[in-house]
Amino acid sequence: MGEAGPEAILPLRRGADGKLGVVADIGGSGMAMFAPAVQHRDQ
Repeated sequence: MGEAGPEAILPLRRGADGKLGVVADIGGSGMAMFAPAVQHRDQ
């Protein structure tokens, strides 16, 4: 938190393969999108 640019809080869910990601329900079309969450830490 506290980044210089825009931020968002998104719902996370585990996919059928067990990977964690963001889920978007696309307005009644019967389609759903799953995008795996990637976390990068600078050391």
